[in-house]
Amino acid sequence: MLYPPELRVRIGKRLILSYSRPFTEMSRNPFVWEVEVRREVLDDEMLRLRELPYTVWRHVVHSPIRKTVSARDNQSYRLRVAAEFVRGSEDIRVTMALARPSLLRRHTMTRTFVVTPDNEFKI
Repeated sequence: MLYPPELRVRIGKRLILSYSRPFTEMSRNPFVWEVEVRREVLDDEMLRLRELPYTVWRHVVHSPIRKTVSARDNQSYRLRVAAEFVRGSEDIRVTMALARPSLLRRHTMTRTFVVTPDNEFKI
C-alpha cells in the first residue's frame, strides 16, 4: 500500500508510518513551478478583467463570477471574482481567488485591484 511521504519515516532498513503530526502539517507546500503557473493564470485573468467597464463591475457586486480555467500544467482551477464597493467612495474593489480543489488541502491565491468610475485601475 502506498502512503504519502509525510507519513513515512525510515529507520535503518525499516519503514515506519508516523501518524503523530496534525493533518495540517502533513500537507506539503506547493512546488515553485506550481505557484508560478497559478500566478500566470491570475495574471492572464487580470488582463481580461481590466477590459471590462465600470458598469459591468456594478453588476458583479451583486453576483460574483465563477468559472473553471485550465493552465499550462493541464490542471483545472476554480476562479472566483467578487466585487464590493470601497467604503466612502464609488470605487469598486475586485478580488480574484484561484483555487485548485484537492483532497488534502486547498491552496488559494488571491489578487485584488480597484476600479474607479472613470475606468481607471489601481493595484
